Amino acid sequence: MTGHSRNKSEHCRMSFLNFIEQQDHEEFRGQWEKLTVAKEEVTSELRLKKPWIRQESSGTVRNTTWILFLALPQLDENGELSKVFGCTTDISHFKWAEQVQLQSRLQAEEAKRQQENFIDMTS
Repeated sequence: MTGHSRNKSEHCRMSFLNFIEQQDHEEFRGQWEKLTVAKEEVTSELRLKKPWIRQESSGTVRNTTWILFLALPQLDENGELSKVFGCTTDISHFKWAEQVQLQSRLQAEEAKRQQENFIDMTS
């Protein structure tokens, strides 16, 4: 989903950031600190650099890939972080639908405003 290699020799500290859009880096770092230092469950919506590609009647459309990132700290018997259990879910369709709904609502509000202006002018 992310394009991140499974080859452990290519992994380094925070190498996952290479696959997240720059504007979401601080969000991810904050969530990672909360997970690894405070040892709390985290959840966040992040944008990936890898595009989300969908087919429309007009052709191929490239959009932002959104993921829902959930991670749980796994603690040892001393309460120290031993592992991280993480899950990512592609939520690009949901984000696209949200955008379509927002555009529809804004268009409806604009049409209503124009209608009210027309009624004001004619009355």
